[in-house]
Amino acid sequence: MGNKLKIFSLCLIIGVNQFAGVVVARSAEFQNPNLVKISSDPYTDSLGQHETEVEPDAYAFDSTIVSAFQVGRNFYGGGSNIGWATSQDSGQTWKKGFLPGITKVASGPFDTVSDASVTYDAAHDSWIISSLPLLLTRDDEDSGLLISRSTDGGLSWQDPINTHLGARLDKNWVRCDNNRSSRFFGRCYMVYDDPNGLILLVSSNDGGLTWSNPIFSPDSVSGEGVEIGIQPNGTLIVTMGGFSDDSIKEIISSDGGTTFGKSNFISTGSFKVIPGFRSPVLPSTSVDADGVIYTVWSDCRFETHCTSNDVVLIKSNDGQNWSQLMRLPLHLIGSGSDHFNPVISLDPTSRSPNARLFVTYYYLLDNKCKDEACEIHIASTFSNDGGLHWTPPMELADPMKPDWIPPTSQGLMLGDYFGSVFVQGQAFPFVTVAKPKNGKNFDQAIYTLKGGLTVGNSHDDVITMPSELWSEDLSKK
Repeated sequence: MGNKLKIFSLCLIIGVNQFAGVVVARSAEFQNPNLVKISSDPYTDSLGQHETEVEPDAYAFDSTIVSAFQVGRNFYGGGSNIGWATSQDSGQTWKKGFLPGITKVASGPFDTVSDASVTYDAAHDSWIISSLPLLLTRDDEDSGLLISRSTDGGLSWQDPINTHLGARLDKNWVRCDNNRSSRFFGRCYMVYDDPNGLILLVSSNDGGLTWSNPIFSPDSVSGEGVEIGIQPNGTLIVTMGGFSDDSIKEIISSDGGTTFGKSNFISTGSFKVIPGFRSPVLPSTSVDADGVIYTVWSDCRFETHCTSNDVVLIKSNDGQNWSQLMRLPLHLIGSGSDHFNPVISLDPTSRSPNARLFVTYYYLLDNKCKDEACEIHIASTFSNDGGLHWTPPMELADPMKPDWIPPTSQGLMLGDYFGSVFVQGQAFPFVTVAKPKNGKNFDQAIYTLKGGLTVGNSHDDVITMPSELWSEDLSKK
């Protein structure tokens, strides 16, 4: 069993007709003894802002966990390299390194690299990291999509394979079908978008060594932030946010990535821009053992006049019919707290209606704060019943100040997404944590919790969200 995180929370529960959420109060002496740094930026090249690490993804299989992330964030895009951190003992100890052959700091041809996504192919015993290389001398153009492979449990990585030459590709995401009951067991998929608003998919049947020609979405989806959910029968559910609007959409492939169906509308989106921060509306998706799909994103519809963002959840059994939208009870409606970059993971052995969900997110306690008065928090919450009840939020790290975070052309950079996994019933968030600068350098790195977080099987200390508030749109009131 992992260590249970001590909760420094003050929970304010209002009556059913007035219920709005929870107020979290951080102890002045808050320190999480289980927070562990799993990597740090070793580079000194002139393109990167050092010491910075952002945007981790993670994947777990049996007792092995692999996380991948940008290292040395560049102001205009990408980082000096992609870092990795691997644990083969359920998150107790970690080994780390940096991918070879991509960027110039690692004997590769590219200036920077972005959008790390990691998965495992159980049929071929192959760990895979997908990444997006950039050539800044070409006006920030990319030159394909890369696949880096490990066949020794994520402890060493081969030179990359370029799967698709092209410019302005973005937001690649890679996952493999590890469901032994699926007729596509052992097939891996990578999805991404192109400048024309289309979603593309390539697949591999040999552990990432070779990849198919891309298939295209039949209509212009104008999507970004694509994520792959794979149901036990092999059906692919690809969710995404909108480029030109705030809508949340999906496309489905039921034939192993041979063809895509037309895009489906999941929900309108309402998002309040958070000034100064890079915080796009990118949905995060997970699938439970029964094939139920759970998707979260940041949304302001439950707040009067759309004044701040909550974390919202929607779910579906088949990818065609979706539930009412649920607001997670993280803070009071009207509190002025802005939540962004939420990620959802679940215990892959859990089933509906008792799916064990884990949501982690960043937030500003007061979105009217100015400069040094602002604090960026990281917190998590659990549900043991498929999202009907949630535990009080748990702070994962000390709050961060804006000038501890590297700037980019689109705002301060914590990452467009981050990773979260379950291993043997324990939940592991992988988050970007910043501390005060060390001279001219930053002090920003990737952290997780040693041994993970224990998710109980009871509903003790949970908070019920009244169903009558699930779908009420207050944004125009």
